[in-house]
Amino acid sequence: LLTLSFMLAAFIISKAISPTYEAVLSLRIREPFLANIPQLIPEKPTTAEVITLFQSPSIMKAVQERYGGESWEAIKNRLSIEAPDKTDIITLKATGENPAASVALVTTWADIATERYHAQATETLQTTLNELVSKYNSSKAELDQLRAEMTAFNETNNIQVLRKQLEVLTTTMVEYQNEMHELSIQIEELESKVNSYRDSLANRDSLARNTVSQEVIGAIAIVENESALAAARARKEAIEPLLASIEQQINQLQKDLATKQAAEQQLRSRIEQIETVHATLSRQYEQARLIQSVPLSYFQQIGEPIPPENPVKPRTLLNVAIAAVLGVFVGVGLALFLEYFDDYKKQQTGNVGKTVNV
Repeated sequence: LLTLSFMLAAFIISKAISPTYEAVLSLRIREPFLANIPQLIPEKPTTAEVITLFQSPSIMKAVQERYGGESWEAIKNRLSIEAPDKTDIITLKATGENPAASVALVTTWADIATERYHAQATETLQTTLNELVSKYNSSKAELDQLRAEMTAFNETNNIQVLRKQLEVLTTTMVEYQNEMHELSIQIEELESKVNSYRDSLANRDSLARNTVSQEVIGAIAIVENESALAAARARKEAIEPLLASIEQQINQLQKDLATKQAAEQQLRSRIEQIETVHATLSRQYEQARLIQSVPLSYFQQIGEPIPPENPVKPRTLLNVAIAAVLGVFVGVGLALFLEYFDDYKKQQTGNVGKTVNV
């Protein structure tokens, strides 16, 4: 009787309880369409991050505000999320008083959570893009400034003119050096001739044998050679200060040219470095413009949630079966207790009778 009573009570209570239906929606976490630009696109979220976001109070409150009805704590109790191991799939479950309500609740949850994550990712991306645009504009301004400095440097310090001057002075110095070398040879030859003629005239034996005309010719040759020798020496003395001055000018030009070339090379190196950075930022800037034209999508819905045909609560057959088992246990326990109580009562009555007879 207890078993039948429990089963009947479970059946009546199960029928009296409002049915609860559960809708299921699956999402796949994926890389966004433009994931080939990792330095700009936020990384794909992990399953743990997604679960934390989907179950956060802010999401629950947003679901409650859009779905309406109960408090967000009650809404949270009607929602659950599962994530199979080693997969990128998450399963959202929502319960409702009817199939349509459960489908609406799970769809609302999925829409709000994915929209919120995509909004956060877009905000992060926008921050990155703003920083990129700022760096791009800064590098462009710096590059323009350096190019203007290079133009001004070239106008103020015409290195090509200095090189031409150095080339002309070097050529002139080489010509003077060659002339000095030729003059040295000429002076040695003239000195040798003059000395030779003088030795000839100074030799008495030679004078005795020489005629007057030969002596005159020798004297004339000495005079001519001495005159040429004096001219060569004068030319050499005139070239020496010029050569020293040219050499000094060349040294000064070489120092100035080396200093200006070093400054030019340093400026060119800075320009090349900024050009490399600017080119990289320019490519990233073009990529950023492409990213802005394509919405981010980290979640792919797998099918549509199907309205459930059977409620998940209450489970009438299960409740009746549990009530039957519980009734059997209670009935058996009660029967054993009554039998024990009856034996105890009889034992106590027998003991009282013996005491009275005594």
